[in-house]
Amino acid sequence: MHIVLININRMVDYKGGMSKSFSDLANLFVAVGYKVTAICFDKNQGNPGFPISSEVRFLNAYSKIPLLNQSLCKAIRSFSLDRKRRRAKRDLIDLDWMRNCFKLCLENISGIDLIISFQPESTYFLEKIMEETSQHIPVITMVHSTPEEVFGKEVFPYLYDYVAKSQAVQVLRPEFVEPVKSLFPGMKIEVIPNFINDGYKQSKHLSKKIICVSRVVPGKRIDLLVESFAVLQDKYPEWVVEIYGELERDKKYVQKIKNLISSRGMSDRCFLMGTTDDIYGALESASIFAFPSKFEGFGIAMVEAMACGLPILACSDCASVNTINENGKTGYLTDPEVSAYASAMDTMMGSSEIRKKLGERASIKARNFSKEKIAVKWNQLIEAVSEHE
Repeated sequence: MHIVLININRMVDYKGGMSKSFSDLANLFVAVGYKVTAICFDKNQGNPGFPISSEVRFLNAYSKIPLLNQSLCKAIRSFSLDRKRRRAKRDLIDLDWMRNCFKLCLENISGIDLIISFQPESTYFLEKIMEETSQHIPVITMVHSTPEEVFGKEVFPYLYDYVAKSQAVQVLRPEFVEPVKSLFPGMKIEVIPNFINDGYKQSKHLSKKIICVSRVVPGKRIDLLVESFAVLQDKYPEWVVEIYGELERDKKYVQKIKNLISSRGMSDRCFLMGTTDDIYGALESASIFAFPSKFEGFGIAMVEAMACGLPILACSDCASVNTINENGKTGYLTDPEVSAYASAMDTMMGSSEIRKKLGERASIKARNFSKEKIAVKWNQLIEAVSEHE
């Protein structure tokens, strides 16, 4: 069977969660015997930010932005007094350009049996391409975040009818099934989480280090972590915080965090590390994993930390995170407030025994997301879709 993966988000040299799941899934499918073509849409040229098997045919469908899609023309074409409609029209203009790019790319790929679309937007133009070419290739649409975020975009009403043509929709957590089912009654909806690779070494819970792996953007609430640590810095003078993740997405927010670290006198205690190619080593060297996000589709960085035996400090209002991390068992869940977050941090920092106990349970929980278990779920879904066809 020939499976094509399509992802229009950033991929080249990018260390984000969706980039990782794209490469991991392509590698998984090759490992279990499928033929795989993985197609991205990235203005940068090069390799994905995470390793991808040489057996995967990796393509970039991007081509130069046409005149009608450039800023001024797009602004004129998308003009509307209604702000939401204006945003939707801008997105549709871009999707029309992407459709043309992918159409040319797909023309050079033969024998496609199944397409796995990483977002409703790509399903939209794929179904349009198939209408135009009189093809019928089954599509599985993935939902990589909460349904509220994915289906709450201004453009989604224009995508709905095309996503409804999917043979199945994949979601990352059980709690996402009902919201999707309410939108697509009768649709086959499968819960298949992201998975973790092998090779994680266990933390010994003895270091005086808190680690966070996250893009430094407002929705990840890095300020909550920094402010909470500032409350405890004098009580725990040997402890440090290391924050790994992209610093380019929101430079204004990054500067805010730098200013916050400086103003709290923590320039030698709290570090923005940028991205790393050795996340295993970074996790192994830490004793606590802080993950104060406001929203996550899954939280693969958190699950990787759990696999290393790190206790998790997260927020109770973050969907998916608040069902994977069990409060008092694998870590703590707190209100997204400095006093509550700092209190739980204090408890962890103050006791290596607590860290060890929580971390051991976290490591056991992480086994639910092993490559082998997730491969079984994907094979079952692929077989069910193929039989339906």
